[in-house]
Amino acid sequence: MGGEALGETFREHKADKAKRGKTVSEIIDERIAWMKAPVAKPDGEIRPRLEAWEETARHLDRFVRPRLGKKLPGEVTKRDIAQLSDDIVAGRFGLPSVSNARHMRKAASVLSNWAAEPPREYVTASPCINLPKLDPEPPAPAYSPRRRERSGFSGAASTAMTCHGTARLDSPSNSSWSPCCAPANC
Repeated sequence: MGGEALGETFREHKADKAKRGKTVSEIIDERIAWMKAPVAKPDGEIRPRLEAWEETARHLDRFVRPRLGKKLPGEVTKRDIAQLSDDIVAGRFGLPSVSNARHMRKAASVLSNWAAEPPREYVTASPCINLPKLDPEPPAPAYSPRRRERSGFSGAASTAMTCHGTARLDSPSNSSWSPCCAPANC
């Protein structure tokens, strides 16, 4: 294939892509730029439009972009979002996490609603509605052996050792005891 034919094929591909629209990855980039754009807040300070944009960007970049980034927004279905959510809960993106699945759903939902607003109108409807409910997050373990190993003490004894180098809270005669070490004050 000659250089001219290759150039023509590239131009046709680029024109075809422009007709079809942006990919999800390109829309994610546009959304992140929109969220972190500095704007004047009511208190007069200039801050990002959405001050928690880093977390939303992290969820979009970590979960949505790898799985759905190459698709066109109109090709993303409710099943794609549900499958991605199930994969996060199953641990295919690190540790299993219902919380991360919820955050991914929220980030994807906000992204698709934003993409549907004029003048963007990249999608006509959000694929994030009527998704199956997620199970509740399992409770965190009450005891963490890792934390227990780091310090040999816990509770009031640890506080007393930290404050004044003694493990006795009830000894006013001790020269290192002070009222700040009383359990009610810690």
